[in-house]
Amino acid sequence: MIGLSLNIWKRLPQISLTLFIVIVCFGNYPGTFALNKNTLASDNKPESNHKIEDPASTSSHTDKIDPRADSLLKEMSDFLGSKYKYTFKADIMFDEILDSGRKLQRSASEKVFVQKPNKVYIEYISDVGGQKFWYDDTNVIILDLPGSVYSTIVVPNSIDRAFDQLLKRYNFSLPFSELLFVNPYKILSQSVEAGYYIGSSVVFGVPCNHLAFVDKNVDWQIWIEDGQRKVPRKIVLTYKKIPGSPQFIAILKDWIFDQPFSHFLFKPDIPKYARETEMSKTPNSVENNLGSIRGSVGNSKTD
Repeated sequence: MIGLSLNIWKRLPQISLTLFIVIVCFGNYPGTFALNKNTLASDNKPESNHKIEDPASTSSHTDKIDPRADSLLKEMSDFLGSKYKYTFKADIMFDEILDSGRKLQRSASEKVFVQKPNKVYIEYISDVGGQKFWYDDTNVIILDLPGSVYSTIVVPNSIDRAFDQLLKRYNFSLPFSELLFVNPYKILSQSVEAGYYIGSSVVFGVPCNHLAFVDKNVDWQIWIEDGQRKVPRKIVLTYKKIPGSPQFIAILKDWIFDQPFSHFLFKPDIPKYARETEMSKTPNSVENNLGSIRGSVGNSKTD
């Protein structure tokens, strides 16, 4: 027993040194815990190749658009603007805001046919209704589905001016209408406060470039195909000024260019039982303008 005590006494300096090292490493020594905690946090933090600032912290100037994001948006615009005739489809999910404030996710699909300068047919069908839209020369006919009410409107004979009139006079803007303008870049960027290149991404097997933009009333993201065809493959819109901040998410597919359309495609097919009404009386809820960046302005309750 005495021998054991003497043995421990001889090793006391070594034991004391070991205890000191343990105290320093595990933070019981004053001033060491924060350092070691931060070091551990730093070691465990995943690295990122893209540092993305919070768009809300930036000031409202178009020079805040990342040059690469700006260039890719222009390339997409130039590609679509150069095409005389094209069609595409979209699979859509969007939020329906209930009176209680709760959200329901709804589904929709859309078919778009464009023949510049003044012919468009759009068929939009969702869980909560839909519309058929015919534009031919100077006439627009909008049929509210399932087919009970329609309106006829006289408009200018170009897509750009016709869509401008529909928005300004009737607060009406169909999903993806910005993509049908002669210069989509001008329409998409006119209210942009900040823009970012997020990085490479894949949308249903298609390599894309992911861009994000901050607008006055809506935050929007777009995935542009990486290749010769600079077409949008995915769009996400968040309407931050509408109560509940509903989202609209769309996968754009089946892009076809410069193929002939049937002459009857742009001729209205109105059911016999449908009744005509003035455009101002056509149902026009928040859901009707979801899918449009410009349409969010009319639906905003606050500036």
